[in-house]
Amino acid sequence: MKDAERIENSIKNLRQSTDAEMDERILKDAFEALEGAVGPQPAGSGGGIKSTIGVLAVAIVIVAGLVAFEMFRREGQQVQRRVGDKEAAVKAVNEPESILDKTPDVQEIMTEFESELKRAERMFGVGDANGLMTMLSEGQIYSKLIAANFLSKIGDMRAVELLEKLGSEWWPNRADNPFARAAEEIKGRFRQKETKLADGSKEKPGTTVGAGTKDGRRYIRGWLIDANDKPVRGEVRLGGSKVETTDKGAFTIAEPRDTEFGSVFGRAFNAEGDMGSFFIWERSDDINDVEIIVEPLASVSGFVEDRNGERVEDFELKISVYASNDVVYEGSIDDAPWRSRINADGSFDVNSVPTPVPLQLTVKKPGFKTPVKLQGLAAGRNLDLGRIILEPLEGFDEDSKWDCNLAGIVVDENNEPMAGARIGCIAAEERFDTETDANGLYEFKALPEGVQMTITAYFEGYGYNNFAYTCIEPNSVKDIRMFPPAYDWYDKPAPGLFVSKWLNSEPFGLEELKGKVVILHVGIDLSGYPRETKQLAYLQYLEQIKGILEKYKEEGTLTVIAIHKRLQQVGPKEDDVRQFVKEYDINFPFGIDEEMDVVKGLVSPPGRLRGEGAMYSLYEVRAEPAYYLIDKNGILRTSATQSNLEEWIEYLLGR
Repeated sequence: MKDAERIENSIKNLRQSTDAEMDERILKDAFEALEGAVGPQPAGSGGGIKSTIGVLAVAIVIVAGLVAFEMFRREGQQVQRRVGDKEAAVKAVNEPESILDKTPDVQEIMTEFESELKRAERMFGVGDANGLMTMLSEGQIYSKLIAANFLSKIGDMRAVELLEKLGSEWWPNRADNPFARAAEEIKGRFRQKETKLADGSKEKPGTTVGAGTKDGRRYIRGWLIDANDKPVRGEVRLGGSKVETTDKGAFTIAEPRDTEFGSVFGRAFNAEGDMGSFFIWERSDDINDVEIIVEPLASVSGFVEDRNGERVEDFELKISVYASNDVVYEGSIDDAPWRSRINADGSFDVNSVPTPVPLQLTVKKPGFKTPVKLQGLAAGRNLDLGRIILEPLEGFDEDSKWDCNLAGIVVDENNEPMAGARIGCIAAEERFDTETDANGLYEFKALPEGVQMTITAYFEGYGYNNFAYTCIEPNSVKDIRMFPPAYDWYDKPAPGLFVSKWLNSEPFGLEELKGKVVILHVGIDLSGYPRETKQLAYLQYLEQIKGILEKYKEEGTLTVIAIHKRLQQVGPKEDDVRQFVKEYDINFPFGIDEEMDVVKGLVSPPGRLRGEGAMYSLYEVRAEPAYYLIDKNGILRTSATQSNLEEWIEYLLGR
């Protein structure tokens, strides 16, 4: 009888069985058929990951029967956990026919299995051992099997204890227990690493550079290996750093500081440059005994047409890396290793593409864009994508004209030209940038006609001025006038303080500060604290403010008020802000912004109200955080910048 038929019959027999001993025989026969269908998997084989997928796909059918009968009938606690209470558990054990209604739909389980498999593949592709560990500990049995197989290839020792525990719970008497086998594979990999270093040679990573260096950074230590677990001499790049490995593939590289706020892209190649790998490094990853597998480089080919079936030749190609959850990694990938060639007939070739991180190819031209996931990209092989239809972005089509020239002058509130203002233009997903000249003039060429664009003007101290614009003729003119934030309050009494809570002082009003020059600091954002403290932009402002207060403390007429943005569900909590105030010894009043509605009558038009808070809205914060200077008479004089703040202070102090 064929192996597939034996497996199918095993499922049928399980449905009819009412005896635990019979179940044991049926399952044993099914597993023997499973082994016959797939065959043994050699330890350390280069195709380990792909070859085990077949095992799992067949095993899931066995698991469906096992979960429905074996665990319901023979594990009282397991039954109780699944059906919810003791009475139901007893009923399930005493009345096997009631379990038939709970038998999992094999097709449904297979669908879930495919979904979990893809999720695990993405985790494995970026080396997300933590995600696989979560799947192993919290997932369904088929999720556990999938995670076990991928973790065995990563070789993370943290998984061994849980794998051995699962092995003792599931099929403990089987010689080829999948969990126990995965644990042994990981321990085998670890023993290989210990063997590599047994002689104490200089090949041990981390002997030349370590965590004790002056900069205090962590250092990643590991090996470059091929798919057969053999050492490879080459180089590793990560976060702007590049190191060469030893002849035995060992390397030590500084962990990027960037990991304090996210993922960092990395790459590795052998010395000949014909084998490589992409990977995403996370701050949480284990820095010891890292193995990076390099494989033969892949290639991609295809051809591009428009919606009318006409070949397109004037397009660009871009390859992006997926980090996780189908999110494209937008960080720099250094100098791209691949080489692209676009031919006159619309066909293209991209060579020297590393694996296994999931990749996306984007075909684009102004007003058009088509992303294509490179599914099926395999080491050492070409992925032929065939025809790619270049799709227009919203508002564009094949007849769209890109021949508009836009020019104008940028002036301030006094109609004086603003030299050095940054002007940006966003049309669909295309962005154009320029700066005004000494006369405040700017110019863009080759913009789309008849399509709404976003124009952005920025000048220090004035913040951003955004508006929509549409070119209606080839030569268009648009002058821009910029006003500083809170301009309507200039030379008038400052509108007051609207604070939901003071963190380090009693409530007070601006009228109590008459006779003093006030630096009002609005729009502070501590998002990411304390995990991403070193990346907080506010630290630069805080350092400047503390320096100014120290410099002018003998004057006795200078004070600072700091207002954090309104706290919301996403972002820092009150305890985080309190901790920051205490940690950085902030001794000037520090408050949290009030709800925007309390200043509804003071802000005109109402559309200027901002969800960040009342003070944020009232003072029209455009660049976070913002400085506002109030003189000794309580009059709002200006919105200062970091560069001219001290000059204004000296002026208002009468120096």
